[in-house]
Amino acid sequence: MQEYLRRLLKDKARLRKWKRIMIALSCIVVVCTVYALSLPAQTLACDKEEHTHTAECYDENNELICEKEEHTHTDDCNKQEEVNEQEEVVKDEPETQNDDEQVSQESEEETTTTTTETTTEPFDLNNSVGKIESIVITDDKNNSSIPGGTLSPNSKFLKITVNFKDINASELNSKYGRSFSYTLPKFFRMTGNTNTTIKDKSNIVIATIRVEDRKVVITYTEKYINSGTNTSLNGDFFVEGEVDLSQLNKNDGKTILTTPKGDITLDYGQDYLEKFGDVEVKKAYSKPDPKSDYIQYTITVSSQNGSKNVYVVDKFTNNSQLVSYMGDISNTPQVLASSPDGQKPYETRTTDVAGKIYLTDMQTSDDEIPKQVTDSSSINQPGSLVWSISELKPNESRTLTYFVKLSDDKNLNKQSITNTASAYTKKEGGTTYPKGKYDETFTPTVSYDMKKTHDEKYTKDAEGNYIVQYKLEFTLNSSSDYPLKNFMFYDYLNYHNIRTDETMLPYISYERSTVELYQTKDGKDTLVDPSNYKVEWEMDGTNYKADWSNSDGNPKRFRIRGTDSNPFTVYPGDSYYVTYKLKVKPEVYAAMQSDMVTINNRYIANADNAKDFDSTILNRTFNQLDLNDYTWVQKDKKNTVTDKDQTISMSGSDIYVKKNDSYVKDSSVNSFKVPAGSYQYTVNVNQTMNQFDVTEATLKDVLSSEVMHYVGYVKITPYEYDATANKYVNQDSKWVKIDNETTFELKLSQIGFPSNNNSYRFDYYAQTNDLSEVGKVEVKNTFSLSGDVVKGNQTFKFNNVGSSQTIQVNGHYSLSVNKSAWYYEKPQENATSYANGKLYWVIEVSGSAIRKDTQIQDAISKDTGLKDSFLHSDSIVSIYQGKAGKNVNLYASFEDFKNSNKGLVDKSKSFDQKFDNSKNFSGTDVYSELTLTANETISLNNDEKLYIVIMTEPQSLPSAYRAEFTYRNVALMKDISDQSFIERSSASQILYGGPNILKELGRVRPNIYV
Repeated sequence: MQEYLRRLLKDKARLRKWKRIMIALSCIVVVCTVYALSLPAQTLACDKEEHTHTAECYDENNELICEKEEHTHTDDCNKQEEVNEQEEVVKDEPETQNDDEQVSQESEEETTTTTTETTTEPFDLNNSVGKIESIVITDDKNNSSIPGGTLSPNSKFLKITVNFKDINASELNSKYGRSFSYTLPKFFRMTGNTNTTIKDKSNIVIATIRVEDRKVVITYTEKYINSGTNTSLNGDFFVEGEVDLSQLNKNDGKTILTTPKGDITLDYGQDYLEKFGDVEVKKAYSKPDPKSDYIQYTITVSSQNGSKNVYVVDKFTNNSQLVSYMGDISNTPQVLASSPDGQKPYETRTTDVAGKIYLTDMQTSDDEIPKQVTDSSSINQPGSLVWSISELKPNESRTLTYFVKLSDDKNLNKQSITNTASAYTKKEGGTTYPKGKYDETFTPTVSYDMKKTHDEKYTKDAEGNYIVQYKLEFTLNSSSDYPLKNFMFYDYLNYHNIRTDETMLPYISYERSTVELYQTKDGKDTLVDPSNYKVEWEMDGTNYKADWSNSDGNPKRFRIRGTDSNPFTVYPGDSYYVTYKLKVKPEVYAAMQSDMVTINNRYIANADNAKDFDSTILNRTFNQLDLNDYTWVQKDKKNTVTDKDQTISMSGSDIYVKKNDSYVKDSSVNSFKVPAGSYQYTVNVNQTMNQFDVTEATLKDVLSSEVMHYVGYVKITPYEYDATANKYVNQDSKWVKIDNETTFELKLSQIGFPSNNNSYRFDYYAQTNDLSEVGKVEVKNTFSLSGDVVKGNQTFKFNNVGSSQTIQVNGHYSLSVNKSAWYYEKPQENATSYANGKLYWVIEVSGSAIRKDTQIQDAISKDTGLKDSFLHSDSIVSIYQGKAGKNVNLYASFEDFKNSNKGLVDKSKSFDQKFDNSKNFSGTDVYSELTLTANETISLNNDEKLYIVIMTEPQSLPSAYRAEFTYRNVALMKDISDQSFIERSSASQILYGGPNILKELGRVRPNIYV
């Protein structure tokens, strides 16, 4: 009993002790709760609903169908509000509890504990034993390694596949928000899409995958997790990315992947940074100063993960001959400075470890870094530039700046210069790994204006020579991006395609002392010091020289260039011009035997480093100077004829008549009459301002047709040129008889004019002859100058230099030809000629007269769709002149026509006959053309006509019923003023097969049936 009581008291003491402990714990809970409630309440200020896309947010095609926006509440979404609540003070007072109260309290505590264990964090595969079946890692070739083995990838690409098993679906749903996670190893870095979906065999989305901070989270759809068919989840997922090189062992390039079945070693090799390190290369150029010959290039390399032993090979891949590297780059590696120093290359970097640079031969393979050369003189310029960097730290970037010079003596204009920077990594003695390249193309271009002009107000010296000032202009526009080196002005009188006629060149010369060069700046023209340039001369070639003398001849070209020690450079924005004078002697007119001469003058601009035309010169232009102050022969005619008879007096003047081949004076007359209707002509000869003598030249005037002749005498008046008044002053005239002639010819010396340089004026009249047999005739009157034209001791041989005037003479002559079809005459029985019968045709000729040699032709038509008929040697039935009583076609037959018109006159003997066969008919005595030529003039008076009756034989006749054959003849005429036959009229006859019908197919003219 005592022992029982002792245990009872001991148990009671233990219960009392537990009661005190529970009371103390309750007090702590109360105090903490009151404190928490006493804090300011947090009020959610954000009006957005917290939402993360799950598999239910995507359709079967993995397209987002959710209308909610993804959002996670952050501290910015909350604001503090003061909650004024009365703090509740809980006092720790002694309390008595019975056993039932204690049990109830313990039950409540257990309930509270169960509730606080619920969480929405994904289920963690990494820390869950037995949930990962296996982990497989593969490279870009799908190579993998078993646990305990080694994988040696050939790229940074990695794929991790995780096979999971036995994940309780209900627990995953209720405790982990339908999600589980897998933390990726540190060496793995995602590169692609971090959000995707998982689909079942029916292509239905059952889960989503997202990656956040190296943690892969798989969330199943609510529909899938609650389907009841998946109590335990098994499967796999994979992610793709690349290795983070910074996590590899720096000594051997290895790392470890831990899997449930053992570790897998990834071995990237000791040169992993060279092989797998990323190196990005970029290139740029600038040319801020267009007046400079230099281009500034920059190459920038950078690396995200870092890399070692980086090389950049820079070379010019197009038009490399146009540039050269500057800065005295050695053939052995030199440490790069970090700041500019003239045109030396320098490196912009953020570390103290400098890169190096050297110049070597042109790179021959894009897969190799060119080796150093021992002798810099052996480098085939411009060579290749090599920039080496021992190490690029992660996220480091550095820039190389270097300069190249444009060529001074090669064409740069519009030539694309391409420069390529190629990046490599290579450990000493190791493999070369290309890392990419970058190209830049610079195309030098010049824009310019050039023109050549001459002063329109040219002058003349005392000897009558033209003095013309020329101007050659050149401006290199500011938009040009490089200067022109060894620039030259060229001027040519005898350039190969634009040149002055060689005949004139002996009389054209440069005034050599007048050549001057000017520069235009700020709108002001400044004469350039002649000591700063050279003017060089040449005849026809390219051996220009400055010390030209008269004994060297008359130069035909010149050029302006800089001195040997200081070639002429034109910078963008510069303007220059050249002026000079050209002397043109009057002899050019006589040399060309022309009233106008043209001086073609070519201007060429050239520079050693710019070609824009034909790859040989910069460009060219020309100027044309037309001179037309002199007149050798000028003929004029008054627009109207004389309206009345005139008497022209010749009193007091010498009068000459032609006798044999010379002219003698005639004092028997002192006047002559000019009838009304005469044409007045005027000819001015040798209006050359007293420069030339034409007194021994032959002067000739010709009327082209005999329908006109001269009237009376020609008046010849000398004129002396007054240079001061710039006019010609007349002297005493002479007269020469030309009456009834159609041409006259003389030398001025033959009629008493002494040798002199005067000009001369010829005045004379011409009139038409009887126009009764004249139709429309063009009469050209031409005056010509031939023979010796003299200036000083030089004689020029002229050949028919002339001037003409043409008039249209309208006579009374007219002639028309008309052809008509008459009738068909059937053949006689057993006929031996015209076996197919005869087709009769009539040609009617009317007008004023038929002039001798007029030709009238009858021809078988060559039109298609016709039947031929033949002309025979007896086809001319008759040729009558007279006036028929009625239209010939109204007569029944030729006999009827002849018997009804007894007064007609037979004119057959007035024509010559000729037969031709241009249609090449076969057989004898068959022709296709008959030509009648009038052997005398036949006047047609009182409306008379000429009737030519012709018969032809059809080649074939229609035989079938209603068959239709058409025959056609053509009448042509060639008047004495015509060059060829002209068709004047045609006619057709139609023969039908079958019985006689009055009308066939609605025709209104009679038809003939056979």
